[in-house]
Amino acid sequence: MPATVLAETIAVEPVFVAVCEQHPLADRDEIELADLAHEPWALTPPDGAGWPDCFLVACEQAGFTPRVLYTVSDAGPLREMVATRRAVSPCQAVFAAGDGVLVKPLAGDPIQIRHLLACRRDGPLAAAFDELLRLAREAYWAYAARRPQYQAWLRGHDSAHRVGSKR
Repeated sequence: MPATVLAETIAVEPVFVAVCEQHPLADRDEIELADLAHEPWALTPPDGAGWPDCFLVACEQAGFTPRVLYTVSDAGPLREMVATRRAVSPCQAVFAAGDGVLVKPLAGDPIQIRHLLACRRDGPLAAAFDELLRLAREAYWAYAARRPQYQAWLRGHDSAHRVGSKR
């Protein structure tokens, strides 16, 4: 970060995968990324911070190039594509399951998302940065607490390295 920017990590979250509840791998507790090599994929657009490049690198390391058929920026159409088995999609661990969509961990935790809070050091938010960071972490973990698939994953993994975790 430039010296002019205050930045702290709110949380580090694994990337999971959204699959149709009738998907052949739906009964697994976690899915190997390589086992999805022949699937059609739906991705969210580039975010300017390394997505989807980190996903593409993880796929390459797993031995394949994903067949990305869709780029979707809204969760509604993405959910519909997954539920109707037109695609699978990487997703945040806090992505809601339901309506024909299952959210599964990727085996080995090959991709992580870092949620950051940032502001200019000379900006109006700098004086309240520590309080904003505390509130952002509380909000993240309160939201994450409502995602059973993520909570189960956290119980089975060493989450001490997850910044802002109360675990």
